[in-house]
Amino acid sequence: MGGVPCVPQDHTRPLKVIGAGYSRTGTLSMALALEKLLDGPIMHGGSQLLGREDGILCQTPEIFTARARHDRPRLLKLLHEATAGFVAITDAQGNYFVAELLELYPDAEVSRQEGQFGPMTKRRMDEHNEYVKELTPPSKFYMVELNEGWASLCRILKTPIPDELFPRANDAEAVEGLAGQILVEAGSRWAGIFASNKV
Repeated sequence: MGGVPCVPQDHTRPLKVIGAGYSRTGTLSMALALEKLLDGPIMHGGSQLLGREDGILCQTPEIFTARARHDRPRLLKLLHEATAGFVAITDAQGNYFVAELLELYPDAEVSRQEGQFGPMTKRRMDEHNEYVKELTPPSKFYMVELNEGWASLCRILKTPIPDELFPRANDAEAVEGLAGQILVEAGSRWAGIFASNKV
């Protein structure tokens, strides 16, 4: 993964962790850690949306339309298709559709983490966190302390602590890097189009 989108190969693997933390609260670090601990593909919203031309990118407008139209059966179907084979989800999609993902994956653990924000964003994050806490059965809800490194997450997942440093990814840097790659690729494609249309 490493800020690069994953494509699941085994679509029968269930989602084990719903990372419901607000975006920009360490969601990429969490995704990298979960990838290591769960040994499977992780859907990190930003990486998936910016780095794939298929799957979730194509389905995102349909997913939000189904929600806006209160078409729950379609919404659940689309979310299941989008998340099939991922063992965890963090960032966008995971934090927007907690209730629906819990319905699809009732055995999944729900985790969230805190971030440092200004007063207005902090208020919205606090509201989101309360919403997530109310939706989630207490036995499935966990607060992950990323500053503890592996300890907090491994305790929740009941996995041994890896003999390596906890991943510390800066989401902004990863997104900027991916956006730069996309711009270079788009520029190359446009250059090819212009070159092939020369008179």
